[in-house]
Amino acid sequence: MLDYSNQASTDWSQFFVDGDSSSGNLVIPIWWGSHEQIQGVRDFTKNSRLRLEKLLTLAHQKKRSLNIQLGFSSDERSFPTWTRERLPGSPVPVIHGSEPIEALETTRAPSFLQPAVKDGFLQFLEEVLGILSLYCSPQGPVNSIRFSWGPLELDSHLAETEHLSVYFRQRYGVIGNLNSLYQTCFKDFDTTCSKMGIRTLFDKRPWVAAWDFKNGRSFFLKNVESEIFSRVEQRGLTSVFTMSAGQKVNMKQPQVVFDDMLLESLGEQPVLIPLRIFDQVIPTAIPDFRFTELIKLEALQAQEKIQAMSQWNFSTDTRNVIIFAQRFMRADHATGIKSLLEQGTGLFFPLGLPQWDENLNLISWSSPLQKAKCAIGTEEVWKIRTGAGTLVYPTQTWEKNLGIVLRSLTVLNGMRGEKK
Repeated sequence: MLDYSNQASTDWSQFFVDGDSSSGNLVIPIWWGSHEQIQGVRDFTKNSRLRLEKLLTLAHQKKRSLNIQLGFSSDERSFPTWTRERLPGSPVPVIHGSEPIEALETTRAPSFLQPAVKDGFLQFLEEVLGILSLYCSPQGPVNSIRFSWGPLELDSHLAETEHLSVYFRQRYGVIGNLNSLYQTCFKDFDTTCSKMGIRTLFDKRPWVAAWDFKNGRSFFLKNVESEIFSRVEQRGLTSVFTMSAGQKVNMKQPQVVFDDMLLESLGEQPVLIPLRIFDQVIPTAIPDFRFTELIKLEALQAQEKIQAMSQWNFSTDTRNVIIFAQRFMRADHATGIKSLLEQGTGLFFPLGLPQWDENLNLISWSSPLQKAKCAIGTEEVWKIRTGAGTLVYPTQTWEKNLGIVLRSLTVLNGMRGEKK
């Protein structure tokens, strides 16, 4: 990586000589805060450390491809100083140290709910894209442009009443549909979207509320993303531009997958933390967080690959998988799992088969006539043949503790033996 705004321009050349040549691409972060010290005044030419075109020309001369990083991270240079004076700020979680529990602190970051902050960034972005478009591959060195919201994705204040109310209207149509799903008696969507209303939803149906809250929170950012993509299209950069948020992780053959609806992933090397709303951790997220930490620990010791459900790409290379999910599962995830079953995957659900999706629609896994009781090792399980694959789950309810993880890994090994 070449953090050019933090290096003397006379030192740039050594990065093109000593940089990682295994991939041929050099990562270049472009920080808004470095280029805009005064509101509306952006510097790409005066300060020698900020001469972006000089850097791009040097990369072209050295025949090095560049991966440009735009957006936000925990780095203070993500935002100009003037934006930090705009209150209220966004409460976003930060990581201090390597232990997951240490990630539960928050800091205040400038909020895109402030029009001056949002408009200022879009103006900066437009100027950056204008420069990059002149150096885009195949003629130029810019091979890719990646944008990330970073910790701003986890700003619970993005679910302000106005934006969440619009999202709820689009999802439910009329308030009666929401009340029917949650078994509540709200008069209108605005009342539902108050802090008290959101907490009521979490009290009634925590998993569904988390699904709604996460989607409602991102509703505002998706509107901003449409403005970003519009500028990217105007500059002819769609072929090299990607939005990193929500991308699936290309992990082949994860053996253990867990539902993370009540959890959040934070950082480039994702650290799981409990879901928070309005600066407070959801009480029902704490048990999920602790149980997931147990799963991760035991999977690591057993040298089994583990992955969050939201990041799983439902790889067809996967042959036997443990899935820790409870009563609910996203409809698209259930569809992905069914496709794996059709292709011959063996799936073990230690906590039982999920019954409902985010709309409380019943998930149909198979006909009852296909179910048979059998033993895998010392464990008595139900086994269901569906497609070319197999669904397996315990005949009795297993308690969520360390023991269930160890027993699950034993069943997984038994399923592998059956495949031979």
